[in-house]
Amino acid sequence: MVVSDNRLTNHTDQALVTLHNQAGFYNAQQYGLLVVTGKDAAGFLQSQLTNDINELKPGTSQFSCLLDRKAHVQAYFHLYKDAHPDNQSFYILTESHQIPSLVQNLEQYRFAAQVQFTDYSADGHFIAIQGPRANSIFALLAPEVYLNEMGHHDISDTIYSDYGIKIFRHSITGENGYFFWISKKNYAGFSKAFKSLCADLGFIELEDETVKKARIEAGLVQFGIDFNKDNLLPETGLIDKTVNYKKGCFVGQEILARVRSHGVPARAIIGVTLEGKNSEIIELPINSPILVAGEEIGHIKSNTFSPTVDKFIALTILKRDYRVPEKTFSAQIAGHEVQGTVTLPPFVKLQSNKDLAHKLYEQAVQKFVQGSEGILPTGAINLLQEVLILDPQLEDAYEALAVILSKHGRLDGAIAIMKVLAELNTDSVMAHSNLSQFYVQQGLKELAEEEKAIALGIRMRLAAAQMTDKLAEETEKKNAERLKRKEMFEQVLAIDKEDFFANAGFGECLVAEKDFAKAIPYLEKAIELKPIHLASYLDLAKAYKETKHKDQAKEILSAGITVATKRGEMPMLQKLQDEAKNIAL
Repeated sequence: MVVSDNRLTNHTDQALVTLHNQAGFYNAQQYGLLVVTGKDAAGFLQSQLTNDINELKPGTSQFSCLLDRKAHVQAYFHLYKDAHPDNQSFYILTESHQIPSLVQNLEQYRFAAQVQFTDYSADGHFIAIQGPRANSIFALLAPEVYLNEMGHHDISDTIYSDYGIKIFRHSITGENGYFFWISKKNYAGFSKAFKSLCADLGFIELEDETVKKARIEAGLVQFGIDFNKDNLLPETGLIDKTVNYKKGCFVGQEILARVRSHGVPARAIIGVTLEGKNSEIIELPINSPILVAGEEIGHIKSNTFSPTVDKFIALTILKRDYRVPEKTFSAQIAGHEVQGTVTLPPFVKLQSNKDLAHKLYEQAVQKFVQGSEGILPTGAINLLQEVLILDPQLEDAYEALAVILSKHGRLDGAIAIMKVLAELNTDSVMAHSNLSQFYVQQGLKELAEEEKAIALGIRMRLAAAQMTDKLAEETEKKNAERLKRKEMFEQVLAIDKEDFFANAGFGECLVAEKDFAKAIPYLEKAIELKPIHLASYLDLAKAYKETKHKDQAKEILSAGITVATKRGEMPMLQKLQDEAKNIAL
C-alpha cells in the first residue's frame, strides 16, 4: 500500500536522530532469557550449535544458530558464558517466541547429558539501551568504579538502588547496545530509577517503529521476519558471525559443508533501495513476491522508509543473478511499479567506536581544563570512563583519568588505572612514571623507586631498540646505494673492461657483499691500471685473507704500505699497517 508522509511523524524522525547521535532506552519485553547449566553444558552445546563454544572465555559471547539435519535454521540467538570462571552457566538472549522451540530441539538430543534448560522469560523483563553513547550509563550505575567491568564484559552483574541486575551486551540497532535483565517483582521500581538515569543522560524512550527503522538501516536480520525454519543458514547472511567450520561436528554440518562447496546459495538475503512512481513512499507486506518481467526473483522482507538516508530501504531474499551490488531492476511488488537498486547492508554508515572515543576524549580534556580548581570534574571523569569502554587501547585516556583522580586525592583509583595501562602496554614509560609519582604522594618511597627504575629501564631499552632500528635503516640505505653503484659499474665494464673506476668500484662492492673470490680479479686490474690507488690495495688484501691466501695478502699490503709511505698518505698508511698486523696475528 502507499503510505502518506504523515505516517512518518517528526517524533519518529527525531527519535531516530537521537538514537544515532546519542542513545535511547527501550522496553524490550518481547525478548526472553534461557539459562543452560550442568556439568555437561559446554560439551553438549558444542555438539549442537554452529559456533565454537570452546572459544568462549568467561564474560564473552558469540552469535550462534541451531540447525536441523538439513541445515535449516531452527533458532538464532546471542550466547553468553558466565563471567565467573568457576560458573559453567550459559545464557541465551533471543526473542521469547524462539525459546520453547529451541528447548524442544535441544532436549531431543540431550540423552544422558547432565544439562538443564531454564526459561526465565516469565520471571523477569529486559530494558535495553541502544546507541553510540550507550556506554555512558555505566559511569552513573557505578560512579566510584573507574574501570568498570560492566562496560568491558559481554555479560556482568551489578546492583543499582538495591536491585540486582544482569547486563548483556547486545545490539538490535547496529550500534552499541546493552540489555538489562531484572526480575518481575523488581521491574517497576528498577524501571523507574533506570529511566531517570537515562533522562539525566539525554536518552529518549524508543518506540517499536524507531527500533525497527534502525535495525533495517543496520541490515540486521530478524528470525521469523527475514528468515524462518524453511531457510538454509547460508541464505540468511549469518554464516560469518555464527559458524565455525573448524570446531568439529554439529547438527546440520554435513549439509552446510556441502552447500559451501557449491559456492554461493541460489537465493539469499541482501539489501535493496526502492523508489516508486512520483517518489511515493511505499510500505510493502512481508513476503511480497518481487516480479521482474513476470519472473519471481525474490521476496520482500523487512522494509521501511529511512529518513537518515532519505530512501525507502528493504531487506530482501533474491536469486543469485540479481545479488550484484548496485544492480538496478524494474519490478512489480504488491501491485506497485518500483525501481530497485541492490545495496550491501548496512544502509547507514555508523561512526566507529574508535573515532567516537577520540572525539569524547577531546571533550573530556576541555571539560577538565575549563573546570573549577578544587572541584572534582565529574563530567570529564565520566567521559573518560566512556572513552575507555569505546577504545580500551587509548593510552592517553588512561593517563588523563589517572592524573585527574590523583589531583583530587583519589590515589588508589589513579594507581589502579595506571596498573591496567602497564599490563596493556608493557613498554609504557608513562604508566610507570605516573605510578612512581603517585606512590611518592602516598609516602611509599620503596614502591616509588621501584617504578622509577622500571620506567628508566624501559626508556633505555626503547632507546637501544631505536638505535638498532636506525642502524638497520642506515645499513639498508647503504646496501641499496651499493647495489645501485654495483649495477652502474657492471654496465660500464660491459662496455670497457679497462675502465679503472669501474674495476675498483665493482671490486669494492663485491668485498662489501663478501663475494671475495669474485672481487680479486677486478681489484688486481684496478691496481694494474692505477698503482697509487691505496683503497684497492686494502680491499684486495681483505679478499686474499678471506680466501685463505695470506701470503698474497701480505705482499699486497707491503706494496700498498710502500706506495702510501712515498706519497705521504698517512691515514691510509695507518689502515694498511693495522691490516698487516691483523694478518700477522
